[in-house]
Amino acid sequence: MSSITLSITYNGSTKKFTTSKATAISQLISEALSNFGISKDEYTGTLSYNSKPIDSSLPIRLTPLLNNSKLTLSVTKLDLDFDVNVKLLVDGTSSIKKCGAGLTIRELLESFSVDLTKECEVRILDLQLTSSSGKFDSVKLGSVVNKKLGSVVIRLNYQKSTSEKERIHNEQQEAVKLQLEGERRRKLEDAERRRQEEEEKEKSENILKEQEKAQEQEELDEQIGNTKKEQFQESRSVDQKQEYKPADSVSTPSKDSTPNNPVYIEEPLAETPQLYIPSQTARPTTYENPDEDYEMTLGQAKAYHSIIKASAIKKKKTSPTPASLPSKYLIRVKFPDSSILQINFLEDVHLVKFGQLVKRIEDLLYPNFIDAYNLKVGYPPFTVLGQSFDLNNKLLHEMPDFRSERITLIWELIKNDLNISGPYVKSGGEVTVRATTEMPEQILESVRGKLPDDEREKKLVKEVDQADDRSGSKSKKSTKLPKWLKFK
Repeated sequence: MSSITLSITYNGSTKKFTTSKATAISQLISEALSNFGISKDEYTGTLSYNSKPIDSSLPIRLTPLLNNSKLTLSVTKLDLDFDVNVKLLVDGTSSIKKCGAGLTIRELLESFSVDLTKECEVRILDLQLTSSSGKFDSVKLGSVVNKKLGSVVIRLNYQKSTSEKERIHNEQQEAVKLQLEGERRRKLEDAERRRQEEEEKEKSENILKEQEKAQEQEELDEQIGNTKKEQFQESRSVDQKQEYKPADSVSTPSKDSTPNNPVYIEEPLAETPQLYIPSQTARPTTYENPDEDYEMTLGQAKAYHSIIKASAIKKKKTSPTPASLPSKYLIRVKFPDSSILQINFLEDVHLVKFGQLVKRIEDLLYPNFIDAYNLKVGYPPFTVLGQSFDLNNKLLHEMPDFRSERITLIWELIKNDLNISGPYVKSGGEVTVRATTEMPEQILESVRGKLPDDEREKKLVKEVDQADDRSGSKSKKSTKLPKWLKFK
């Protein structure tokens, strides 16, 4: 609540006063004196609450008074026989003088040589008086300031005329107008600057797009040229083959193939498990490429140069395409005795579960090794594949380690202290037993050096490269290649 109701008693008479909580006690005393018919020029009053006087300079909200509190008004004869130190503030200037408490407000202001012909307003503590109210001659200084206070600050403000108020108002309006104009100009400048920045950005993007388009066109032309060159080489090669085909050349596997003219035929895949046991015979020597395979042709140098140029171009990021499901599973399980078990899933791969793979493995194990082993992925970090009911019912393609067609797993015993050297897989039954030298990659490696080499085709390619070199040297005589490039 912003207002309060108080009961004030004087000489047995009680009256209620409703006022704001911001009202000072001195103002409440002045109002009470007027209501009880007591002259404020001759008497001064004091309000008491619970027999304790209340400081007249405090507002009501800072006193312990509550709503409907009962106060007592005591009146004493106004003693004006004392001096007060007065500080007068007039339009920012101040002056100090000691004045008697019996002086009226007009007499006090005249002692400071104040011009009272103009409309003015005086503020003494919480009391406000205007020259037009006629109270300058009735209110004395001692009725506002008591003897205990001893000093007071009086503020005098001249009321401005209508013309002066209009002038000040016009000045304020002009200042506001200038401020608004400055803000409008600043916004226009910001908008112009942003427009120029956008134009420059758009221009730079257009230049970049043109450069990328030119680069793409250059790469396309280069690819078309390479394609035409390859087609030309292939057509020349086919023509020469048809014309000079030797009698002993072998193009397709046939029954006439002999050991002197070997042809590698890849064995078809089957779902029958295959067990590869380490061979006791010496491993075949590894095929080494001849030195001529490491010599670079001009066409290869140009292709290498185009790859380097293309790698320097920032290509637009494209969203990664989702990985397709494997069309088959070729799973190899490596055992501690260096034997390898090959298990293939070729049909309905999307329906194969992890439990089916585990069952195939355990069907081929000796009984004493079942439930005594772990399976882990054959590459870092060598994740161990747990065996549980939930995992056994999970589809292989849903497991992160079975996203590719070729999988390598490592079979190991749970307890290392068993120290069992094997064998672990039964060699009879449904499994096909072979030596590790019969693995497809080993066979291919062993016959790589004996595969037929079409010398005629190599000569044709060399002739085309030399023809391109001659045409290029005629059109661009200044073109030079690095010394480190070795040509045929």
